[in-house]
Amino acid sequence: MDGFILYFKNRKARPIRYQMNKPHEKTMWTSRNMILTGSVILFFLVVHLKQFFLPYRITDGLDGKTIFEVTRDAFANPWYVALYVVSVILLGLHLNHGFASAFQTLGLRHPNYYKGIQLLGMFISAFMTVGFASMPIYFFLKSINVI
Repeated sequence: MDGFILYFKNRKARPIRYQMNKPHEKTMWTSRNMILTGSVILFFLVVHLKQFFLPYRITDGLDGKTIFEVTRDAFANPWYVALYVVSVILLGLHLNHGFASAFQTLGLRHPNYYKGIQLLGMFISAFMTVGFASMPIYFFLKSINVI
């Protein structure tokens, strides 16, 4: 939510747009599009909670289905799998940028170890992305009898 507030405060502070907008060649796509990735992640989070968490918590059950059956049925839908995988990839990119930015915000950006922080952030975000994307892909491939 803070990201949205910051984005709109920045837009309001400069109502007249720059005539020429050339993003710095060293600026990553994710750092220039945090509002976009954050919006997709927020939408995904709402859909994910509605699909898997809220029905179980509100009705104390899933219409006689186990959470495994609900997961299996949800990931049999190719559109839902695509939304899930794309959202998890964007989440990984978002986290990668956020990890390095957190160290910079804390004043820990030093040339001697900042590359290591960036590499660690890439590793953690890639590990999480592959881990979270593997389940919907597995269930989808199982539903079409590829596995």
